[in-house]
Amino acid sequence: MTLPLEVLLTITRNLKTPDYCNVRLVSKYFEEQLFNAFSKEYFTKRQFMISEFSLRALIEISKSRFSSSLTHVIIGLERPSRAQLMYGTVQGEQENRLILGNTEHGKLTIPSELPCVLSKRTNVTGDM
Repeated sequence: MTLPLEVLLTITRNLKTPDYCNVRLVSKYFEEQLFNAFSKEYFTKRQFMISEFSLRALIEISKSRFSSSLTHVIIGLERPSRAQLMYGTVQGEQENRLILGNTEHGKLTIPSELPCVLSKRTNVTGDM
């Protein structure tokens, strides 16, 4: 099935993210047609936490086909409280352990690939 791009964009304009992703999975044609709009919407400006898990996600995005869309990187400088980590308001058990470990020792291990990622034509800002 083929639909004009304008029709696909009208259909997806007000969808929530999971539904938008599901539409892209309908067919290779839909995915190809919606790729530019999807990457512009979800990968132009991304925020990351100062945690190994989050910074690795940044590295993986930079290696993917979404990397050309990434133009603004925001590094959240706040750290979650111990209560947030203990009661699961910060997502991801692995991320929680990494953040908690980094908070306890007062240091952060920066993945070696990160400087190369940030040196590309990307604006980096800190968000407090």
